[in-house]
Amino acid sequence: MKKYLLVLVCMMAIVRSVRAQEYFSAAADFARLYQGVVEPQYPLGLWHDMPYYKGSTDLCKGRVSYHGVVYENVELRFDLFAQRVVVLSPIGNYLCVPEKQHIDWFEMDGHRYVHDPEDSLRFAALLSDGSTNGVRLYHCEWKDYNGEKVIDGKIYLKTLLTNDYYTLVTPDGEMHHVKRASDVAKLFPEQKKQIKRFARKNHLSFMKSHRERSLATLAGSIEGKPIAENKPATAAQQATPSTTQPAAPAQLIDEKSLIAGIPVLDNDSVATSVTSSRTKVYIVPGVKKAKASIADDQELAEIVVVGGRQSAVNNMMIGSEKFKPQILKNIPSAFGESDIMKIALTLPGVTSVGEASSGYNVRGGATDQNLILFNGGTVYNPSHLFGLFTSFNSDAVEDVELFKSSIPVEYGGRISSVLKVNSKEANMQKLTGSASIGALTSKANLEIPIVKDHVSLLLNGRTTYSDWILKQLPEDSGYKNGNANFYDFGGVLTWKINSMHRLKVFGYWSYDKFSFSSDDNYGYKNRNISAEWRSILNEKITATFSAGLDHYDYFNEDRYVPSMAARLSFGIDQLWAKLNIRHRLSEKEVLTYGLSTQHYNVQAGKYEPVGEESCITTDQLEKEKALESAAYIDYEHQFNEKLSVSAGLRYSMFNALGPRNVNYYDANELPSEKTLLETRHESGIIKTYHAPEIRLSAKYLLQDNLSLKAGFNTMHQYIHKVSNTLIMSPTDIWKLSDLNIKPQTGWQAAAGIYHETANKNYEFSAEVYYKHISDYLNYRSSAVLLMNHHLETDVISTKGKAYGIELQAKKPLGKLNGWVNYTYSRSLLKQDDSRVAMPLNNGEWYPAEYDRPHEVKAVLNYKFTERYSFSSNFNYATGRPTTVPAGKYYDTYNHRYMPYYTDRNKFRIPDYMRLDLAFNIEPTHKLTSFFHTSFSIGVYNALARKNAYTIYYVSDGNKIQGYKLSVFGTAIPYVSLNIRFN
Repeated sequence: MKKYLLVLVCMMAIVRSVRAQEYFSAAADFARLYQGVVEPQYPLGLWHDMPYYKGSTDLCKGRVSYHGVVYENVELRFDLFAQRVVVLSPIGNYLCVPEKQHIDWFEMDGHRYVHDPEDSLRFAALLSDGSTNGVRLYHCEWKDYNGEKVIDGKIYLKTLLTNDYYTLVTPDGEMHHVKRASDVAKLFPEQKKQIKRFARKNHLSFMKSHRERSLATLAGSIEGKPIAENKPATAAQQATPSTTQPAAPAQLIDEKSLIAGIPVLDNDSVATSVTSSRTKVYIVPGVKKAKASIADDQELAEIVVVGGRQSAVNNMMIGSEKFKPQILKNIPSAFGESDIMKIALTLPGVTSVGEASSGYNVRGGATDQNLILFNGGTVYNPSHLFGLFTSFNSDAVEDVELFKSSIPVEYGGRISSVLKVNSKEANMQKLTGSASIGALTSKANLEIPIVKDHVSLLLNGRTTYSDWILKQLPEDSGYKNGNANFYDFGGVLTWKINSMHRLKVFGYWSYDKFSFSSDDNYGYKNRNISAEWRSILNEKITATFSAGLDHYDYFNEDRYVPSMAARLSFGIDQLWAKLNIRHRLSEKEVLTYGLSTQHYNVQAGKYEPVGEESCITTDQLEKEKALESAAYIDYEHQFNEKLSVSAGLRYSMFNALGPRNVNYYDANELPSEKTLLETRHESGIIKTYHAPEIRLSAKYLLQDNLSLKAGFNTMHQYIHKVSNTLIMSPTDIWKLSDLNIKPQTGWQAAAGIYHETANKNYEFSAEVYYKHISDYLNYRSSAVLLMNHHLETDVISTKGKAYGIELQAKKPLGKLNGWVNYTYSRSLLKQDDSRVAMPLNNGEWYPAEYDRPHEVKAVLNYKFTERYSFSSNFNYATGRPTTVPAGKYYDTYNHRYMPYYTDRNKFRIPDYMRLDLAFNIEPTHKLTSFFHTSFSIGVYNALARKNAYTIYYVSDGNKIQGYKLSVFGTAIPYVSLNIRFN
């Protein structure tokens, strides 16, 4: 019995040993396919054409035969430029390149690819395998490098030249290139007529788009002779493995055998290696460890690059737009000045109250409900020269991102939108720069490498010589002797300390000063200083700490009457800090959390005399201080390939600080008999507001190129702009919430559908939204807004709602590119609390001043050649609401008739329409040239329409006369010259 047991145990051990060998053999085979080098990544933003099959970076499902083993359901793509196959590892999700010589064949997009019989370094699609007639047909396609071009100090690979040929192999093994039926017929003289007749009968077309299918059909119809059995096997036959074995499960790979790598910080989505050994290892934050052998001659700067933002179909964001300033150069603008704020106005859901108006409205929100961040700091007035230009120098901006809904959890403080502007870094390799001369402005940009590959400095500046505009005005306008000028300076110091840490220091200063006569003077300035420290703690956690100081102030002087000469000034300082941590829990889970705080110090207003003759008494509003803090967390989970969900919570707290009365008593007396010694005014918290803010979004992928998304968010805003204008102007003041003025609150729900064509040539989207606002500050009739010590008595808490649909079509690539969008939207207000004030418009909903129901925008560019292009920008919008006098009355004090108003915004000014055109010339393409110049010739408002900015009314005797004011009432031609050196 013991012998039988011993034999049984031995047999079981042998079986276990065999199974173990099979297990480890399968695991080794599985791992072999994925043990190639990590794919060298292309900086796709610098390439005009995609190097991949069909110009797409997408992976597709396929099969690969590698070392005689077939792997099913492999995610792969085909690099036509390098002629290599790229496969996605099922663990770690890194892209690797199997050794080309060991790939027997691979299948994708309905074709089997084998080694090209004419060139074994290339792959060719096997269209006809010769199994029936011995006639084989191959299609080999590849891309060649076709030159490069330097733009703004960077190398842009302009085009990849696509080449291909069809190879027909006859039964005797001879190879011939064919393109049409006549080429095939020549190879088979005895079947010449039958082949041509077959082509005509089946309506075969040999145009490029139909050639592959037609040649394959024709090759299969030839009555050739099968290959003799003693003839050597074809490449296709050699490629077919004798056995097919399914891939082993991912968990069979032993992760302990993988070598830990070195994460290298480059930017938000790029990591590269700095080691010099032959075997190099890479870790990208959020991606598991991977071992890779890299040839010495490969460029390390192009090794491991995690892809940038996904397309609108695949990312989680709804109602977001991101663009780079490079697209500005081909979009016409007033006086030829590139302006990122004007680009934002071409997006759906973003509008303004008129031409040359600073500020913008997003989905029915007011201008102060938009948070504008420049390198993390807040910009309170983003305009120059009466709103003609933005405060941001486009040559120094890396990218711009606008969030209209689904606002990320790390941002708060405004209830409509967030506009994030980031400065670019200087070139760390060599000195480069650029300059631009326009009709009104000139600007320069200088990039200085201080310590090569480690420390760099970017400096930029801009100024204007715009006084000549005022000189063109009529003598009786009163403004002919005025002057207007501005300048701004910026800088970025970047220090890549090592592979784990990076420090950036930002600085920005802008100043505007203008006057319309010798008796008045206006000025305002922005100042932002900030620093950002970013660290990769490990392959899963990235932490960013930033802090800064923001400042904005303005002054207005009026000396027309010396005895009443006065100066009005306002200022705000904001000290802030933020810690943001991004933690990738797994391949499908991401956790984002952090803290933020900012301290406000507001000089609410100061009115003081100017000159010795002035009789004005100095008046100053009490300073306002507050502390706004928040803690937030967001969890993003991809449940499967179709469904992804993000849920976030931001808890904000606002502490209004100010003087308060504190009573002091005699401590030696009994509590019931205490004597009040004194009352002191001390600083402390006078009011606290706090509330949670919810951020929810979800994406469902209907198809690979079609998705549905929905989002919901709530917001709180603790600071308010107080102004008697619809735009951001130099007379605006900002008021903090306090005991009497509540913070604004709002919520928004949005949903959208997004589609991208298979070739990625077109993108389509449709979004709907509904927004509700509470405690929006509106004003009583004849309200006093400046130097009002009791502003709360002149403001009215108002409700608001906005809703609409946004349709957009984009063509991002090709000779013709651009976007077209249509927006239907409404923005309505309501004040019906009779206890506070007489209800406006009888307590009914009425349109806000920025309500524009219909808007059509189109930005189109057409490239005639690499040097010449034509651009256009079209904008149509419903006229905004206005209040028309219902009658007139006689003012006994001023002894004239005055207009009498009743309901607000019951009428509209005429509709707005504008067309801008530009022709762009890039004369130099020589890479060895030190200077590179480009020209832009265009016309703003080519239709010369006198679009109404507003309608105002003037008393003329016993009449009330209305006038239409147009800012640009004629076509404005311009020429712009840009120079760049390196």
